[in-house]
Amino acid sequence: MSIADVIIAVDEPLDATQCGGKENCSDEGPCMTHDLWANLNRKMLDYLHSVTLQSLVDHNRHRKSAHTIDFRPRLSSQQSSAL
Repeated sequence: MSIADVIIAVDEPLDATQCGGKENCSDEGPCMTHDLWANLNRKMLDYLHSVTLQSLVDHNRHRKSAHTIDFRPRLSSQQSSAL
C-alpha cells in the first residue's frame, strides 16, 4: 500500500493550488501560476504513490538501528584483561 493510497483513503487534501484545483483562482479563470502548482500536485502524488508503508517501516528500522547508542559502561583494558 502506498502513502498516496493512505492519504486518499482518509480524504486528506493534498493540493498546492489556492483554488482547490477548480481553476477559478481569479475572476478571469486560472491564475498565472495555476499550472505550476497543479503540476506540483501531480509530482507529489506520483512520489507518494512510489513510497510504500513497508518501505517507510524498513527505512525507520534501519535508521534506528544505525543510531543505537550503547550506554553500558565500557571496561578499561585493565578491567577486561582481569576477566
